[in-house]
Amino acid sequence: MTGFQILREILGQAWAIHESQLQAFQALIPGIRNGQTVHFGDLAHFNASKNVDKDENPENKFLHFVSAMGQKPRADGHASFVGVIEFRGTVMKQDYCGSIGTQTLGHWIRQLDQDPNVEGIVLSLDSPGGSVAGTEALAKIIAGTQKPIVAWVDGMAASAAYWLASQTDHIMFNDDTDLLGSIGTMFAMLDLVPMYEAEGAVYYELYASQSTEKNGAFRQMEQGKNDAMIARLSEYQSVFEAAVISGRGDKLQKEKTLKGQDYLGKQALEYGLADSRGSLQDAVNLVADLAASQKNKNQKSNMGLFGMITPAAIKALVGQAASDVSEEALDAANAAIEAENIIGFELVRRDDILSLQNNAADMKAANADLTRQLADMTQRAEAAEAKAKELGEKAGSSPAAVVSTAASEAQKETNPDNPFLTSWDKEAQEFYSKSNQA
Repeated sequence: MTGFQILREILGQAWAIHESQLQAFQALIPGIRNGQTVHFGDLAHFNASKNVDKDENPENKFLHFVSAMGQKPRADGHASFVGVIEFRGTVMKQDYCGSIGTQTLGHWIRQLDQDPNVEGIVLSLDSPGGSVAGTEALAKIIAGTQKPIVAWVDGMAASAAYWLASQTDHIMFNDDTDLLGSIGTMFAMLDLVPMYEAEGAVYYELYASQSTEKNGAFRQMEQGKNDAMIARLSEYQSVFEAAVISGRGDKLQKEKTLKGQDYLGKQALEYGLADSRGSLQDAVNLVADLAASQKNKNQKSNMGLFGMITPAAIKALVGQAASDVSEEALDAANAAIEAENIIGFELVRRDDILSLQNNAADMKAANADLTRQLADMTQRAEAAEAKAKELGEKAGSSPAAVVSTAASEAQKETNPDNPFLTSWDKEAQEFYSKSNQA
């Protein structure tokens, strides 16, 4: 990492870092300005070997930072183990001065998570936190691991480093003097313009006429107005807090931990920032126990409907298209289900279900049509009855004439051969026939 890149990291972004480390970083600025070589590892209490500093081979770096512990022989002749990744120093997105960045660390965690010989992962941490950039992405990788992962704190897991730890299955610290927490976001800006102007330099800063809001938060800070930058930091903090709360759940005492305070081991345990105290070997043993428990759960979930053994009649259907399954094979499979005493379950073809659904829809439509016809006939019958009543009330009308006229009206509206004639319709037709004979 060049001097320019280091300055950019120190001065150009938001930090989730312990104040002590940021102060140490800022002390580097004069030396960088004068062209001196700076080793971040020394400030971070991380003593990387010179060979690792110079070695660009990713596999060699992996072997330097990742070790295997808790090896167990397996039936296939291979040995399973717990992968231990050591992370010491400041959280940065890119690799620097022998230390690994979040991108590399994320790649290694995925690599271990996909390795069939790895039971789980211990993330050994001694970090004051660091850059917000890259931390969220790595935290999501940790949270998404399929195998157990335990954070083991050996010194400090503050701010961004705690963000990472909070996404593991368990947080264990080594000593009561270990520091955890510092869940907060900050920004530091050093105005170097007066220093350069004192040396005769002239500083110009020009913007396009359309760029009225470009670097607005920084320009406001230069004028002593910090609201815009504080609002941005609050946005970062909201993401930080949401991740920690999601990772730690109800055991986290929010009122004690989300204001940026850091705590020593026992208090961290009391406030839900940690789960236990133990050695690195304890952390490895815990991962092995979690892995064994996870395997038992997976075996139970894989038993499915038929216990550990799936009947041959069911297996025979695997990979076949529904059209290729004979009635005999389907009956045999259902007989196997019944033999397993599985109640209320039966295998059917999807096409059969669709056919039944279509038939049900047709029957529903026919029923609706019959209902409409019945309503129409009832309406006509009521109209004929009203007509008969009206004719009966006319002076000089005889009952036979009334019935004849009413029946005649009903006949106009109905077909004698109609199978849906009501009983009233039929009686009206009979009266009509008798009156004609009379």
